[in-house]
Amino acid sequence: MVKLSFTVLAYVIFLTLSATLPAADEVVLKMAIIVPEKSIWGQYFKASADEIREKTNGKVNLKIYFGGVQGDELNVIQKMRIGQLHGSALMAYGLSKVCPDSLAFSLPVLFRNSEEAIWVHDKMNDYFQKQAREKGFEILGWTNQGFTYCFSKDKVIDMSSLRNSKPWALEKDDLCKAFFKAASISAIPLTIGDVNTALQSGLIRTVFAPAAGMIVMQWHTRVNYRLDTGLFYSFGAVVITKDQWDRLSGERQELIRKIFQKNFKELNAGIEKQNNDALKVLDEKIEVNRPSEEALAEFREVMVKVEEEMTGKDFSAETMKMVKSHLEQYRRENQK
Repeated sequence: MVKLSFTVLAYVIFLTLSATLPAADEVVLKMAIIVPEKSIWGQYFKASADEIREKTNGKVNLKIYFGGVQGDELNVIQKMRIGQLHGSALMAYGLSKVCPDSLAFSLPVLFRNSEEAIWVHDKMNDYFQKQAREKGFEILGWTNQGFTYCFSKDKVIDMSSLRNSKPWALEKDDLCKAFFKAASISAIPLTIGDVNTALQSGLIRTVFAPAAGMIVMQWHTRVNYRLDTGLFYSFGAVVITKDQWDRLSGERQELIRKIFQKNFKELNAGIEKQNNDALKVLDEKIEVNRPSEEALAEFREVMVKVEEEMTGKDFSAETMKMVKSHLEQYRRENQK
């Protein structure tokens, strides 16, 4: 009787655990994103999560942490490395930590327009994927963030006026450091979360951001001028740790990648439209100044110095050579 009771008890415990624990083939991917849930990034990220859950009959679920609740991109990457998080949507700064050579694309005034930036990036996609894998990450899809512009409280038209404009530098960002060092500019390093307050207090008077980002972060209400030239072109990406990726079956990997790439193709179109619409809105409310050829030449001189400073240290000489080669090819084939 005692033996039977223990057998029954063990069976009851087994049934209870079976009801509360996920099935062996169920997966929860914990992913963090710094932008708000209602942003265009957030909308397409949620759409991808919903589609993945539907197509896998609820077997693969994405638990998404929006709005930077898991910390900044460096915090998120550290949490991915120790397994607390599995993936993230990273902007250029965070992406450079898992794929260092991608930083070569963010050199100032490297690209004349978004078409050539995207074309060259597509040529380099396999190369960047290989590097990310060597660093322990898988890239699921790329986003084209668009050009970053200079927005300020005071009129900035050249390097001289930029030096006197109390510019913001993203804290711990190697490209920012190299840019301001090459331009002999003293900038104020802050995290993204501190920018709005710093603009309000006057601690900083100049910021760098895509047009849509200015509105999303609510910085546009605190500036009066825009320098009408794209200073940097930025890419972002969704990444997942290779450890977690390799635990998924080949079928699930293919499905997840396909869904992200399909949705992010639509996201890229949405980002482009959002940036264009944001520029129109902003330019109706603030003064826009086109830099002179002399001012542009100054920016190009700074770009050469930044390239010299960062090549071989922040990204490889091989990568820079490949980027320039593809860029020259594009310009040869698209001369008008």
